[in-house]
Amino acid sequence: PDYYADTKYTEEELSSFYQAYKEQFKKPEQVNIIYLAVKPEQFITNVNVTDSEIQDYYQEHKSEFKKDKKGPEEKSDVISDEIKSKISGVLKKTGAKNIAEDLIWKIQDKIDSGLALKEAAAANKLEVSETGFFSPWDPIPGIGWAYKITQTAFSLTPGKISDTIEAQNAFYIIQLKEKKAPYIPAFSEIKTKVEKSFRNKQAEEIAKKDAQKKLDKITELSAAKDDIDGFCKEHNLSFKQTGYITRKSYI
Repeated sequence: PDYYADTKYTEEELSSFYQAYKEQFKKPEQVNIIYLAVKPEQFITNVNVTDSEIQDYYQEHKSEFKKDKKGPEEKSDVISDEIKSKISGVLKKTGAKNIAEDLIWKIQDKIDSGLALKEAAAANKLEVSETGFFSPWDPIPGIGWAYKITQTAFSLTPGKISDTIEAQNAFYIIQLKEKKAPYIPAFSEIKTKVEKSFRNKQAEEIAKKDAQKKLDKITELSAAKDDIDGFCKEHNLSFKQTGYITRKSYI
């Protein structure tokens, strides 16, 4: 049954529900940060890998290159095109990361010397971005899930700039722009959310009453050795068996 569809409410009931449960609608602390991201992938095309570098890498990592999981190591000094391509890819990523790291530290040095984040970025033809407000339990807008950045952001005071943070395969410097204390939104601000919560709670109560009513009927039919299967079929119910489970198993 669609118990949610059976829910009803008045504006007065909704308002009373909000007053009774307003703490559950409380917004957690939120921050808004300005950030500079330097991503190694931006510099892949700037990295040139020579045949000599590929050969050196191959000699140092020969054991990693096998014809198959159980096969022997490559014995010849002639490297296949496939392996060359793999090594080139690894070296390009490493080189790009080194370029990105050098750049972020160059910017960090300018900031430590007193330059603002935006100015330090502009001096290197880079732009900063702004996230908008997010809480500790939200993905960071424009960045995604990055615990190190979130942890740092909430530890800063407004205006303060972080040290370099390595996260999400990139290097970041962040500045806390604003911090918003926890608060309970006004009813008008979250009326739709309150309505959904109220109806979910009401649907749960309706479902519980219906389940108890059906259980009482099944118990009654069982005691009378009556047609339980017919009742279950009529109400789209079925008995299921879990099989053996342990105390720590999922049911």
